[in-house]
Amino acid sequence: MASRPSARDAVSCRGVAKVWAAGTERAHEALRDIDLDVAPGEFTVLIGPSGCGKSTLLYLIAGLEPETDGEIWSFGDRVATPSPDRSLIFQETSLFPWLTVWQNVSFGLSIRGTPAAERKAVAREALHRVGLTEAMDKRVVIVTPIRPPSVVGKLETAIRPVPTAGRRGARGPHNGGPVASRTATPSPGYRHRKRVDELLSRARGQGAGAADSG
Repeated sequence: MASRPSARDAVSCRGVAKVWAAGTERAHEALRDIDLDVAPGEFTVLIGPSGCGKSTLLYLIAGLEPETDGEIWSFGDRVATPSPDRSLIFQETSLFPWLTVWQNVSFGLSIRGTPAAERKAVAREALHRVGLTEAMDKRVVIVTPIRPPSVVGKLETAIRPVPTAGRRGARGPHNGGPVASRTATPSPGYRHRKRVDELLSRARGQGAGAADSG
């Protein structure tokens, strides 16, 4: 039997299982008897073929889905719901196209009721860390093959994956909770990918555990 979770671990999974659509004809077992410990500052990579449950485990750790069996803990607290102390960077970009880049980056602070001037200052610092200060006031657009992208559209399309990671850096002080990424940043180019990696490294340096599904 696995040992009791330590209150010092960023993530602790004990006997975790997940069955999608349990009790129906479409029931599918995604995870079974998962035991995992991630220490603060530790970088853990989940590797496996498509459909083996990597993303499912990250969803459970983030509190976005309930486990079918077992328990998940973070710094001694049972994970039951989403929390600003745990972050998941989705494979798909999760941006609001009607907001500017800085408003997207500081969206979490807006939910907390942080004044606009403070949000913009925090967003500026986060964007500076990933080399996108000049894009602060641009809007994020989705460019389709039907509409040839303009120069601005190309820039905005290229940076769409980056503010998602920058948003993590704009949440303000935290207790070193885990950062999880479903995959490497999709096609932003080597230079932007390196900056995102540096941003995640800073998060780990603050005591955050990080999990990447590879």
